Amino acid sequence: MAGQLVARPVQSPALDRTLVTWTPLTRLASRLTGPFMEMPNATVHRLVTDGEWPGTQLQGLTDRHGPANSISDGHS
Repeated sequence: MAGQLVARPVQSPALDRTLVTWTPLTRLASRLTGPFMEMPNATVHRLVTDGEWPGTQLQGLTDRHGPANSISDGHS
């Protein structure tokens, strides 16, 4: 098998994923926080809405910084 790549499906336990982003409540966000957070949020939104992340739904939330998203993969 040297030099060969083998892929096998994971059957058990089922794969699960959680994505969490947060900022401290006791400190103001830096000027880079907004642009930095937009990148993963936009990527996740695109993956979910385009069907590239199957079985996952966006759950809209609002926090002190404005609209945010929570991600549910149906296993939580």
